[in-house]
Amino acid sequence: MEPGRNTGEARTPTLAERARKTVTRTRGFVHDSRQNVASGARTVGHNIRMAVGRAAERMVDNLHVLFPGLIRHPVGSYLKRAYGEFTVLELRDGVPYRNITAQSESRKIVTSFLRSLRLSYRFIPDVQGEPWYLDVADNINRLVAEAGQIPYPGGDRFQPTLDLWLSRIPFLVNIVQREAGRKIIDSLGFPDAEPLLTMVLPEANQTIQADVTVGDTRYRLQCQVDYVLWYGFKADADMLLIIITPKAMDEVRFAAPLAAMSLVYHLRKAAGRNAEIYGLYTDARDFYFYHIDNRGRYSTQPYVGGDRRLFYACRMLVKIFGQGYALARAMKLTPGFARMTELQVERTDDTVYDPIHQIMVDLRMPHPHPDVAG
Repeated sequence: MEPGRNTGEARTPTLAERARKTVTRTRGFVHDSRQNVASGARTVGHNIRMAVGRAAERMVDNLHVLFPGLIRHPVGSYLKRAYGEFTVLELRDGVPYRNITAQSESRKIVTSFLRSLRLSYRFIPDVQGEPWYLDVADNINRLVAEAGQIPYPGGDRFQPTLDLWLSRIPFLVNIVQREAGRKIIDSLGFPDAEPLLTMVLPEANQTIQADVTVGDTRYRLQCQVDYVLWYGFKADADMLLIIITPKAMDEVRFAAPLAAMSLVYHLRKAAGRNAEIYGLYTDARDFYFYHIDNRGRYSTQPYVGGDRRLFYACRMLVKIFGQGYALARAMKLTPGFARMTELQVERTDDTVYDPIHQIMVDLRMPHPHPDVAG
């Protein structure tokens, strides 16, 4: 080391290092540009196909109203895209069930089931109509700040894998549930809000199923979903949101949540309960929301492309959580209601995200009175 040399002085990058850095930035820019162009083209093509499909569906729907004996109720273009999400089991007394998903008759069974629900697509021309209206009273600054803390998948890795993208979902759920929990505590106060915080919880890796009869044969339709938002009893299918994530990059399963949503709609309608249900298909980059109202009308709201899609998705999820708290509160206020939900009795740490727990712990801690402290 030379005498008198300042060892803390920053080293000037060499020409080769500067060149490598410039090449890396250029490659990243080209890659991101190509991805944005490809995503935009896919979105335009998808919207055109959906518009044509909706027009044909609406025409058949109107013909069914005029000639119910001649024209069967249409399944709908969106629902047809969800056919592959069903597992079909044949049920017979005294013998094990038989998986017939791969057989040709399974499609007829699914078609018969979906037609029996009489679901119809509902076009909402803008996001000012329900259920897609977003309240401007949300704490925008806090949501933006917390969403900005979600780590970029893979750090400095050039092209993150799907698993790394999906690893962001727990952060997203944490942010949304924490914000929704703050709102319900601010609205009701902690004593009244505490029971609701333990009722409205998401749970992972769930199987949704319903038994149906086609002809003289009983079948069980099943759907595997990644997350479910419960607000009440599992036995009563008290769920408000279903989330499905892709299994591979560039996977085309945008309408996948509609399959499980149709099963929930069927179960709750058959029991005489409100059958409203939301669905979400996401890879933590793009967000495709779905909704079925109590009258069997379904609609969709995608947040695809652009820098603000994550922010809009967070706001929509906060709204859905808020509806879940409202449903749980209505249940608790029912005269004679005293039962505990399954998640209140026993929860699995591996499958339930519960970021509200720390809030509850902090609020329960005894704080010294200002006059006594010190």
